[in-house]
Amino acid sequence: MILPSGFKKNIVSQWGQTSWEQLENAIQKPPATSVRLHPIKQKFVTLEGSPVPWCPFGLYLSERPVFTLDPSFHGGGYYVQEAASMFLWFVLEKLTGSNKEITVLDLCAAPGGKSSLIASFLDHHGLLVSNEVIKNRAYILKSNIEKSGYHNVVVTQNDPKDFQNVPEFFDIILVDAPCSGEGMFRKDPASIHEWSEDNVELCSARQKRIVADVLPALKNGGYLLYSTCTYNDFENIDNIVWASDHLPLENVALDIPDFYNVLPIHKKGKTGYQFAPHLQNSEGLFFSVLQKQQKQESGKIKTTKSFVKVPNKSIPVLKKYSDSTMEPVYFFDPNEEVHLFPAPYFELVNVLYNKCRIIYCGINMGRLIKEELIPNHSLALYILLSEYLQKVDLPLVQSLEFLQKSLNDISSDEKGWLLITYRNLGLGWVKNLGNRVNNYLPNEAKIRMDIHKNMDKEFM
Repeated sequence: MILPSGFKKNIVSQWGQTSWEQLENAIQKPPATSVRLHPIKQKFVTLEGSPVPWCPFGLYLSERPVFTLDPSFHGGGYYVQEAASMFLWFVLEKLTGSNKEITVLDLCAAPGGKSSLIASFLDHHGLLVSNEVIKNRAYILKSNIEKSGYHNVVVTQNDPKDFQNVPEFFDIILVDAPCSGEGMFRKDPASIHEWSEDNVELCSARQKRIVADVLPALKNGGYLLYSTCTYNDFENIDNIVWASDHLPLENVALDIPDFYNVLPIHKKGKTGYQFAPHLQNSEGLFFSVLQKQQKQESGKIKTTKSFVKVPNKSIPVLKKYSDSTMEPVYFFDPNEEVHLFPAPYFELVNVLYNKCRIIYCGINMGRLIKEELIPNHSLALYILLSEYLQKVDLPLVQSLEFLQKSLNDISSDEKGWLLITYRNLGLGWVKNLGNRVNNYLPNEAKIRMDIHKNMDKEFM
């Protein structure tokens, strides 16, 4: 593939001719395939591979399977993610230590890879807000958060500036900024034709605006994590220098093991870290850490509304669905669906309810009708779902037929609501009426591939 001359000029200027030749050669090769296993759901997954050094749950696969034909993919057993993006796990470990009772905002979160990593890192502790301003991408984000199955995540659809309404709210803000995408040239050759020097300049200006707009929501002493999937200095280290010069932010250096082979990028006393396919078995990523050094007068955030808690008489019906030792809050959303959320963070969620557009919160359990729960799909994916619910574990082909919504019958004498599982991993709900089975898988989660035709190709 032919790379843009302006792109070459930038890389040669930044890294030298030899590094350019190495990068150009690496971009011509097939991209690596890597996945991040779910820390809890991985026990249901049979994938094998070699480890990603900077993330304990990252795996390189020797070849790329058809993930659509693996029910454990649909059940959230793993997430297909670039290895470099998993560096976030290493950074979070360095910055937080053992303290996971923190509030985190993933500002530009869709499709959800880094958010699901943060949720796994927090392991049901703290509060994660995953945000995406573009509506259709926000609902893709919601779907991937549902698959992760954690009860301490809120998905919002807001502009970065909207978070100024919750000043000093977050301990960590991740800005995985929209960029020119140079780091994806190998994986997505079409992006090469979209590259231009004007677009690089436009992205750099937009990235500055995003960082400045969201900064009031970061606590004093909190960390702003800045990343892109590009290589040029204009969108990367130059923005770190700008942020340090114009905003109350101080660049923080990281002690990174040499064998990660990460390229440090230095400019005017500031440091960022570059991943690239000629350095690691991954696509491109730039990462840098900034710490806020300004105290602002935030005061108590005024609220005028609150989620309505479920009456005490209905709670026993809900408790039987969860094995959580945590004392949750059960509340109704505006559509009268019941959600489960950690009690210690319920007040903060109500603040977000007043100031942001929430499209998903905690675990959507379903709808209470005459003291019976009509379960929501997200409940089937919950990590702490009770082991004592009625289940039907299906083999591979039937599991895929369920996910395709073409399964018409199941072998079970149990009537009513049944959890469909594959190797004991929850996939969704059916209601067995005896003479027929109703499939409650949401249409947006449905497999549209011809599974039988493609299975013949995959497994022949």
